[in-house]
Amino acid sequence: MNESYGEYLVSKKKRPVDSALKIILTVITILFVFAGFLHILFLIGAVLAGIANYLYSRNVDLEYEYLYVDKELTIDKIMNKQARKHVKTLELSKMEVLVKEKSHEVEGYRRRIKKTYDFSSGASETEKYVMMYNEEGDIVQILLEMDEHMLNCIKAVFPRQVNIEK
Repeated sequence: MNESYGEYLVSKKKRPVDSALKIILTVITILFVFAGFLHILFLIGAVLAGIANYLYSRNVDLEYEYLYVDKELTIDKIMNKQARKHVKTLELSKMEVLVKEKSHEVEGYRRRIKKTYDFSSGASETEKYVMMYNEEGDIVQILLEMDEHMLNCIKAVFPRQVNIEK
């Protein structure tokens, strides 16, 4: 296998409130449909509740796919295991540093961070990595979860920026 290629899939952790809210939106939609038999204006509420339910449920089941090819990391968002959306392409030559989340190297960048992107699962028990990235002159913090193969591929090309020692 070519060492300059790696891919990894991260499933976003579902919160208990997500399932509850999805059920509540479904119940509200059904109630508005039944109330629509009494008065036509309730059907507008049913349509609005149905749209809210659809939009919310699309973003509950999320996965992020990382694809590393030739000094470039592409991140796609997969919604509800059906729709794929390109989120970000990172030219790793603009990467300042890639370290573990709890690394002391992150502290030197804290005041300069303009924006944070979280492409991790959100689970506290997983090992996250922080990439400090130079985006149009601003430092952007990107939270990622990667496997050892992808980390080694990136480290082989950018050994000074990647510090993943245990």
